[in-house]
Amino acid sequence: MEESNIDPFGFLLNYNKLYFKQKSRHSMWYQFFCPIELQFNVYDSNNNVILKAKENEQSKSNLFFCNTKRSLKMSITTPWNDQEILKIKRNFHCFSKGFLGCCCIESCYQDFNIFNGKDTTNAGNIIGRIREDFSCCVPKFTVFDEDSNPQFSIIGEFCNMCKSYHYTLGIYKYNEYNILNDVEEVGTIYKDFSGFKECVSELDNYTLTFPPDSNGKQRILFVACTIFIDLMLYSSGSNDKSSFANLQ
Repeated sequence: MEESNIDPFGFLLNYNKLYFKQKSRHSMWYQFFCPIELQFNVYDSNNNVILKAKENEQSKSNLFFCNTKRSLKMSITTPWNDQEILKIKRNFHCFSKGFLGCCCIESCYQDFNIFNGKDTTNAGNIIGRIREDFSCCVPKFTVFDEDSNPQFSIIGEFCNMCKSYHYTLGIYKYNEYNILNDVEEVGTIYKDFSGFKECVSELDNYTLTFPPDSNGKQRILFVACTIFIDLMLYSSGSNDKSSFANLQ
């Protein structure tokens, strides 16, 4: 097999579920008052770390004033050889879910652009994109492949009184009509309650259940999507952390 055809994310086919635990280099009390850079360890079912995700260090002004809408770069590495297999980039967007509710302005949506990491064969090549979609009542996202073709929709629950503690977003095969009747849920992203530390900090835990027929590249996009959802829904200052919690 040619080296260029080797799937750098094929090892993810060995896992049905992954577990995300947010980390921080700051004290718990600092996190309670201040936004922090994104940092996660990703575990398998045997509690082995299989991926590490870390946002490049941000200036304090960018964290405070731009917060969840800030531009950012992240690296996802493998712990056994510390190689970067994925790079995430996000440009600054002023608004969320369309400016003043206008679902026609693409630049007002928040998104993640996903690239092969510097230690992969095709370093720098885009492999997908995750975009926030317009929705009045529930969080909604679309996962695109490298050719900007929509592959999956990720949609949150509507009425969940405990969204701040437990919340499930379903993964569905994309359909252009956004009709979920009789559409099978193929995977989930579940926010776990992480106990006392969640009450006094921004540290969250997640469980990602992969669609069983997804390939390695799609699975690494779901890893990035879980991080994106944390930024959009649960990071300090997130619109959705306040508006969705109040709505539901």
